[in-house]
Amino acid sequence: MPHNDALWRDAVKTFFDPCPAGWRVPKGGAGANPWDALTQSNAVWDSGSDDLPVSYTWPTAAGGVEARYLLQGWRTGRSAGGLSGLNSEGSVHTSTVSADYCTYRFCFTPSKIMNLNAGAPRTQAISVRCVRE
Repeated sequence: MPHNDALWRDAVKTFFDPCPAGWRVPKGGAGANPWDALTQSNAVWDSGSDDLPVSYTWPTAAGGVEARYLLQGWRTGRSAGGLSGLNSEGSVHTSTVSADYCTYRFCFTPSKIMNLNAGAPRTQAISVRCVRE
């Protein structure tokens, strides 16, 4: 299939969109995504177990779970296809694209949480977290 930057666009739902109806891939940029409020100071670190992978959790005021993000790693390069960064780094896609890169906004490691706009090759299979429209 040829390269197409319009498959996950904000205003148009396509067959290739990874989110169901009523949901979308978050936009990139400050203030446009759900991660701006998720910081190191309000996160709970979970170093994992046999039943639960390494993750950050953001609890609600009522004691429930607002969000949980796993340190799921990424797929390495086009030819290798292996996994890297498992339990040491995680990141999430936005719908913003640049050249041959998908831009992710939220990146996290055991020692820090970063809200950033940085590119990752599309072949790295960065996770997608859908948000309500």
